[in-house]
Amino acid sequence: MLNKKFVIGLLLAFLALGFVLFLISHHFKHSAKEISFQDALLESKKEALAIKNVRACYTSEVIGNVIKNGTMDVSHDYENKKYDSTGGAVPLPATFSMELAKRMSSENEKVELYSIYPFPWRKDRKISDFQKRAWEFFEKTNQKTETYFEKIDSTNELLYAIPDRMVHISCVKCHNTHPETPKADWKLGDLRGVISIQRKMRSSETIEEVNDHMVTLMICSGGILVMIFIGTLMFSMQSFKEVSEAKDKTQHLLEDSKKLGALLSTKNNEIEAAFSQIKISQNKLVESEKLAALGHLVSGVSHELNTPLGALKASLDYVNDETKEALKSFSETLLKLNKEEVELFMNLVDLGGEIGDSYTTKEERVLKKKLRIYFEEMKLKKSEDFSEAFLDMQIFEGIDKFKSLIIKENGLKSSHRLLELFYL
Repeated sequence: MLNKKFVIGLLLAFLALGFVLFLISHHFKHSAKEISFQDALLESKKEALAIKNVRACYTSEVIGNVIKNGTMDVSHDYENKKYDSTGGAVPLPATFSMELAKRMSSENEKVELYSIYPFPWRKDRKISDFQKRAWEFFEKTNQKTETYFEKIDSTNELLYAIPDRMVHISCVKCHNTHPETPKADWKLGDLRGVISIQRKMRSSETIEEVNDHMVTLMICSGGILVMIFIGTLMFSMQSFKEVSEAKDKTQHLLEDSKKLGALLSTKNNEIEAAFSQIKISQNKLVESEKLAALGHLVSGVSHELNTPLGALKASLDYVNDETKEALKSFSETLLKLNKEEVELFMNLVDLGGEIGDSYTTKEERVLKKKLRIYFEEMKLKKSEDFSEAFLDMQIFEGIDKFKSLIIKENGLKSSHRLLELFYL
């Protein structure tokens, strides 16, 4: 009987081992493909971002200095211009990025920067179907999504793309004013180009080879485990007889233990009664400690709420006072203006309330300087204040029609009345 059970157990163990190895092999194969895809996706993202970052650094640190010094030209045709003591040329940022993409390309990877609005010297470049789909995708998403990729299982390839948008006003102006520009109405945020990467992922043969090695390793490990199981089972059979003899002795000990258990049961009941009483006392103590802790918590929360509420009240009082003063100034100022000046003033308020473009700190300094020069030419004693006001309202053109209103504000004894209303 024991031999029959042993054989059945051995067969079941081998069947279970085979089934487990099949499941593990199938799961590992699927996981290896997914890991290969994720690795390719991460590497493509790193390379695409690297091109954008290197281009930004090249534009600011190289092109900026070249233009500032004026000793060299910046051109797409830089290779045909000699580098000597009289000057020479360096590539445009877009040309530099394309050359960098070529150098990053390899047998298993192709990196490109392309656009559906190429300059005349690049009009012969061909765009793949994937690149067309990526361009359409980025135009529709309107900056909501900054990555696009496709996985081609038949060729085991990953196609990845990120957009290259107009993010600086200087780039927009340069592209709109270039004599050979293919499009002259560029705006901030427009899609100017796309960086695409075509990468081959780890081959299925490599994955299968790794999978076979893992299966072989698991089979060997499983065989060792089965041998251990067989050895343990044989040892258990040898010990069965000894266990039977020990069972009889245990039966006698069990009878003695029943007698001792009855005695212990009586003592245990007494201990349980005492323990129940201790538990009741402990629960009362815990409850009192919880109430004390809750009191401290409520006190702390009350203190933390009072502090910001006080600050908020003070801020609201200040805003209320300033609003009353501004409304008073508004009515006083309008009474001093004639009908034409009132219409100019309301037109200026409407223009100042519109939401304009965002500028960098450097661009704001340039715009402010131009405004200050304009107002200084009008010989205004408050040219700096007017520059600040018109910069905040983002009004840089058509200021001449407000000249009479500005001159009147410049001559008021009550300083900054109109300017305060502009800010309001």
